[in-house]
Order: sequence, then C-alpha cells, then structure tokens
Amino acid sequence: MARTDAIVLGAGIVGTSTALQLARRGLAVALLDRRAPGEETSYGNAGIVEGNTVFPPAFPSRLSALLRIALKRAPEANYHLSHLPRVAPWLWAFFAASRPARLIETARLMRPLFSSALAEHEALLREAGAQRYLRRDGWLKLYRSEAAFAAIARASSASSARCAIPNSPARSSSRAIAAKAASLR
Repeated sequence: MARTDAIVLGAGIVGTSTALQLARRGLAVALLDRRAPGEETSYGNAGIVEGNTVFPPAFPSRLSALLRIALKRAPEANYHLSHLPRVAPWLWAFFAASRPARLIETARLMRPLFSSALAEHEALLREAGAQRYLRRDGWLKLYRSEAAFAAIARASSASSARCAIPNSPARSSSRAIAAKAASLR
C-alpha cells in the first residue's frame, strides 16, 4: 500500500493548491473530493481571483438588513427555517466575529494572503501552462442605486483608513458600464 502523509479534502483551487504545496515539500498527498475537481466552491465563486479584499463579510448590523433576511427578501442570504437550530451556534460565532474590532483584526491578518493571491495564481497557471485562462480585464460590481454605492464607498473608505489600507472605489458612467458589458460578450 502506498504511503500517505496528508489527506486534503476538496479538489477546488484551495485544496488542489494545498495538495501541490504539500507534495512540493516532500509529503505523499491524497487529494479527495466527492465530485470532479473544481465543481464545488471553485465553480461557485465564478473563477474570480481577487486580491484587493479589505474586510471579510460581516453579520448584518442594521435592523432593516436583518428583517430583509428574515423575510427572505435578501439575495445575500437564504435559509430554511427547520435548519436554523442546527446553525444557531455558527450564527452566534459569526455575529461575535463581526464586531468592529474583530473585523479590523481579521482584515489586518488576512491582508497578506489577499495581496499575494494573484501572483500565487499566476505561478500555478504558468506551471500548468494555463496562462491563457486568466483574464486581466477585471470584474464589474453593480449597485441597485447611487445611494447603495455611496453607502458602501463611505463604509469601505472609513474602514480602510482605520487599517491604513489604500482603497478607492471606482465610479463609472452608464456609458462606460455599457461599453464594458459589450466587450465581455
């Protein structure tokens, strides 16, 4: 029987990268997934390699946001009522981790990982001869209203300033957005 030093669960980009790095360090690695490689989370994140994230998602702090989720009117969260008792401990931990001081500390600790994400992906793509799959024309994030964009921009700028992280949300005209969308077709 073959020697196995490490078992990595999940053959998406994170699992595959982890298995590759362990193998480079001389370990015999078994990479396991219940589906074909890249069909789970790596498929769901739309293949975005994003290296400028400042803050992790936080538990909603506004009552209006909580009500939208409770009434199933929020695209960012969905739940099954029968499942809530099982996820309640996780929700409580998420709530606790969303306090401003914890978010700032998490952002500070995660920043080095996010800032090297693109370079690390590029190295893997070069090694696999797959550079042609990396598109460098960015991604477009749309907001339902000018007010929604302004609120996110203010919060992001204030939070970034507290952590001494440069951040400048870009504002595009309708014409620029239409041109970008046409170029992606």
